[in-house]
Amino acid sequence: SAQGGFARDLKAMAQELVQWACGASVGSVAPPPPAPAATAVAAPTPMPAVVAAVRTTESVVVASLPSTSQPDEGSRWHDLIQRLLCEDLEDRFELAHCSTELLLLQAAREESMLDPMTTGGSQVSPLVRRLALRCMSQVTIAQQLPKTIWYQAAVVLDAWLAARTPSVSDSSFLQEMPAVCSVVLDVLCKTNADKTQNRHPGRVENGEIVHEVMQTLGYDLPAASPHDVHVMEKSLLLDLQWQVNMPTVESWISMLGARFGVITQDLYAEPLAEIAEEVCNLAKKLVMWKPADWQRRPRRLAGGLLGIGLVGASLLRIEDLRPHYVYREEWEQLFRESQTMAVAQRCTLPPRFTQRILTSFVIAAGLPLEEIQQDCEFAMRCLQAAAGAFHHRVGLAFAL
Repeated sequence: SAQGGFARDLKAMAQELVQWACGASVGSVAPPPPAPAATAVAAPTPMPAVVAAVRTTESVVVASLPSTSQPDEGSRWHDLIQRLLCEDLEDRFELAHCSTELLLLQAAREESMLDPMTTGGSQVSPLVRRLALRCMSQVTIAQQLPKTIWYQAAVVLDAWLAARTPSVSDSSFLQEMPAVCSVVLDVLCKTNADKTQNRHPGRVENGEIVHEVMQTLGYDLPAASPHDVHVMEKSLLLDLQWQVNMPTVESWISMLGARFGVITQDLYAEPLAEIAEEVCNLAKKLVMWKPADWQRRPRRLAGGLLGIGLVGASLLRIEDLRPHYVYREEWEQLFRESQTMAVAQRCTLPPRFTQRILTSFVIAAGLPLEEIQQDCEFAMRCLQAAAGAFHHRVGLAFAL
């Protein structure tokens, strides 16, 4: 109880400091004295927009503080406000299950996941890989499984293909595909039982569903027997050392989006909800295009896509995410050619508001602004290349 009272005193003091910092006159270095106990406390006046921004993030707090004639004393107040609000922000991250500790842990898991995927490599062609991903996508839709299962299945499939020795060829993988897809989905449904709510079928039924989906896709492959599925599941778990819950583009988007919502107190939840599905579609397009590696790591793509989403929601200007080495005309053309939702959207918010939103995004991502801008550029160039590859395949199909 003593610790709780102390924490409440700290938060109360932080609020008083914020109100003083935003209302103090230039040259003042001390907060106003507290009102006497016998004096009735007047009703608080409406706080200006800058105070709301101060409460949003500690960086905005420091930027909003007035300059003082005594830098040493003023800097102590700056540091105190920043520390108190940073602790409060991290507490809110904890409650939303998106703490900085979880962010760093997910980054470390991603690093360990990408190492064997980069050094190994798969002999399966992109066409056959996309067929397996399409099959698992249809199964997740038919079984009404969460979208997170498909993104995890794509990462597990890519990691397994890279870890298997000897490497699997297209012909052998096609014969194994019903069993592979069935095993990957079955394992992930077991490890995510809280999300699937026991909607996933059993092993035998799952294999039959995969076989039916393969037939609808035009491939009459033999259904996997229970024995084949059992052997395949054991091989998958041993090759991946039982590490099947891996970070994905979708999990990173969810993590960064939750942190952004905490910082902004869900002020922009409605415009972000409108473009959430489009952001997921762009993420799925990139996952279908190529497997993850060090260059196309999920965190990098997720940060870039979320930045594009903020532009698409008219919360940021296209110019806000432009790297310094990219010309303005080239940047706008890249937006158009990458076929994102941000092409026709123009932000009409005043610069001071977009600056606060950009600062909140930087803190949510846990990366410098320059790196976020580079991630946005990379994500758009990947979307541009993926769109070009799709049009190339369509042209070949019509030629044949």
